Amino acid sequence: MVKTDLINYYKKCDISGYTVLLPSIGVGNVAQLSIDLLISSLKMEKIATVWHRSIVPIIGPKAFQHDTDKITTSCELYISYAKKIVAFQIRSPIVAATMMEFFNELIDILKLERVEKLVLLTSSYAYEQHFVGTNPFAMIANDAFKNAEKNAIRRWSEYQGDIIHGGGYAKQLMSVASDKSIPCLILFKYVSEGDNSGDAVSLLEELNYSFDFMEKSDDGKLNVILPISWKSLFGNPLPDQLY
Repeated sequence: MVKTDLINYYKKCDISGYTVLLPSIGVGNVAQLSIDLLISSLKMEKIATVWHRSIVPIIGPKAFQHDTDKITTSCELYISYAKKIVAFQIRSPIVAATMMEFFNELIDILKLERVEKLVLLTSSYAYEQHFVGTNPFAMIANDAFKNAEKNAIRRWSEYQGDIIHGGGYAKQLMSVASDKSIPCLILFKYVSEGDNSGDAVSLLEELNYSFDFMEKSDDGKLNVILPISWKSLFGNPLPDQLY
């Protein structure tokens, strides 16, 4: 465990050889919702909070039924020892002016921790997929990831564009990871804004198809546990007095 002011660990953890998952704030917040499902379904343990001047500070009630901490903050780190994965959950915007400073500090820490690979999840506008009926998922992988996981990424077409429209900061973070020789993958789905909980499930299913983090039921679907925070996903119900 690397001592740092960026990641404030609650306990000593050795994450060398682990897969790191991180959401980029994108269309419909699909990546964050997928990470929510992963944390909730695997009952991942919160091991750290992340503080940086580029992360807009927020605080709220606990997000997951299994979480013993009653407070949720802007950016937190969760772990599954059994699956050898750690997941960052980012719940607030990142300030553009100091974003690259944050990314460089973060990737430096992951490099020192000797993580195995970095997987970034995000989403893009559905109207940016110009071929009707094609796979709604696409990926970008750096050379280090392609060399290490060439079989895992065969099912997805490689995105050739310069910008993932609506995909947030995923490509900037991958650029930093690539410069520091960390194997990195971006997996994203083309979506429309609305109730994107179904998109979150399908993005997680795609990820699981190649990396097998989660168990499936007899019908082949993931055994997902919806987090308690999703009860307020669209705010409170309308009062009966309106009708």
